Amino acid sequence: MAITVVVADDESIIRMDIAEELSEAGFDVIGEVSDGFDAIECCRKMHPDVALIDINMPVIDGMNVARTILSEKLVKAVVMITAYNDEKYLEEAGSIGVGGYIVKPIKENSVIPTIRIALAQSHHLQRANDTAIQAKQQTDERRIIDRAKGILARQLQCSEGEALRRMQQDCMKKGCRLIVYAKMILDANAGDAMIQRAKSLLMEKHRLSENAAFHRIRSRSQREDIPLAEAARREIQENQ
Repeated sequence: MAITVVVADDESIIRMDIAEELSEAGFDVIGEVSDGFDAIECCRKMHPDVALIDINMPVIDGMNVARTILSEKLVKAVVMITAYNDEKYLEEAGSIGVGGYIVKPIKENSVIPTIRIALAQSHHLQRANDTAIQAKQQTDERRIIDRAKGILARQLQCSEGEALRRMQQDCMKKGCRLIVYAKMILDANAGDAMIQRAKSLLMEKHRLSENAAFHRIRSRSQREDIPLAEAARREIQENQ
């Protein structure tokens, strides 16, 4: 599949030259625009692989266009077209995620290599980001499973190893993932803790017995058609 490109430059001759060079090289130029506002809207509509953005654009300048389309993940890579070979602009462009830049006057055969490098860099960064997200997810899941394992061990008065085996056996019977089952245990425990807290508050504030406090929570649950834990939360909120 051809790499799709949007070209944004207020100079029509430059747009046409770039579009022609890209088309001859097998790229698919899916948008040509002359101002920053149209550049953003075109990227929102077309979601190109690459956007070539002139830094000096009417309505919205190129740097803000790049910042917007990168933050909204509308493109895989952005290449800036600039007449300024200035460190300040280069640092700002790099800080917002721009993958490359081309200095005017544009040299022959400079556009395509710059695009390919920007795309390769984007792919590398995306893989690194995906790896980091996956590692964090695995760490979070292990933490949740460990918490659930500890709760179950206390409830069953067994070792955490035995609790984990029980969880794994239940998962096999129910056909669900261990993390899903662990979250169910945590949710149930959170609900129990909420009910206990609400009972204690009602007993202290209204001088109720434990049974009477629980009856009040259960009655509210039935009356408002909400879970016991939510009824307990509302009692806490109203009686603190």
